[in-house]
Amino acid sequence: MMIILEESRGGIRMCKENGIGLISKYIQTSGGLEAVGREVKQFGKRAFIIGGQTALGVSFDKIEQSLKSEEIDYKVHIFSGYCTIAQINRIGEEANEFNANVIIGIGGGKVLDIAKAAADIFSKKIVTVPTTAAQCAGYSSFSVIYSDDGVVLDNMLLKHKVDCVIIDTNIIAKKCPSRMLAAGIGNGMAMYPEIQFRMSSCLKLNKSSSMSLAMQMVKFTWNKYIEMSRKAVNDVNNNCNSQEVEDTVCANIVLTGMASSLANSGNQLAIAHYFYNCITKYFKEQQAKFFYGELVSLGVLLQMKINGCSNAEIEQYKSFLRSINLPITLRDIQLDATEKNLRIIGEYIASKIKCGEEDKKLIWNSMQSMW
Repeated sequence: MMIILEESRGGIRMCKENGIGLISKYIQTSGGLEAVGREVKQFGKRAFIIGGQTALGVSFDKIEQSLKSEEIDYKVHIFSGYCTIAQINRIGEEANEFNANVIIGIGGGKVLDIAKAAADIFSKKIVTVPTTAAQCAGYSSFSVIYSDDGVVLDNMLLKHKVDCVIIDTNIIAKKCPSRMLAAGIGNGMAMYPEIQFRMSSCLKLNKSSSMSLAMQMVKFTWNKYIEMSRKAVNDVNNNCNSQEVEDTVCANIVLTGMASSLANSGNQLAIAHYFYNCITKYFKEQQAKFFYGELVSLGVLLQMKINGCSNAEIEQYKSFLRSINLPITLRDIQLDATEKNLRIIGEYIASKIKCGEEDKKLIWNSMQSMW
């Protein structure tokens, strides 16, 4: 039977329960792919695998050996495109037809999001195998839902947490461009100013213990990024694993994903992520050319300005972004800062945070001074 995710004026129908979706098991190590079979075996003997062509190309030989060593039957679905309602249903139906006990997602954000959503709706166990650290999708307890043409619609909150995350840091350090690690840093750093903004604008969130804990976590992560991540990006650029690479991967995936869960997988989202969402709707060329975290990191500058950060703080962040080759102006993402483009961005963001006229003026003035 096909499960339908209902669309409404408010977006995708989402899980209403509050809760902290902390995962059962997280494995991060050099050679981590060898653990896939052992971990999957705990959930059953039939695995439905969904992965991108590139991700499977750098990982599947070792994953296949690991599954065969545990006598696990598997079927592979090579995926490209967006995490859409139709694709979630399609993957879930295929997993059902194979009588899978577990779905394994291998790759980046969109693949992992669709694997998580299909497993959640079709009552399968879920194991994620991120082959990049460009975002926290391997850990987070929500999936970003897109339209067929790639516009962000909403976040689908998952009723069940990820059962196991397995990361082989040799792949991230030696098989992925350093640009992808940097994009994950940009996404992770967005959490701190966004949660600050959300807590300052909502008394209920400001009194929430889980949000307060999320705030402490993302503040710690922000400072660790400043301290370690220049070296991490440089090491990956030289195909070298290091403690800084290991720690940055952990921050990009675990700490960011955990903070998202503590914030109930949506309460942390604010201007930086809405900037990305705006790009997916109105500026398709930029969406195609730049990673999720690269676009989010540019939105952080606007978020900091709205938060009232000092010019010195903003310049320090800009300097850090430049040091790891992340964008700091619209021109860096090949978008002209015309009045028309700024109006599109400003009006979109204002509609999402439901602000008044004075706040709209603040957004407009901040964009003009920043970009």
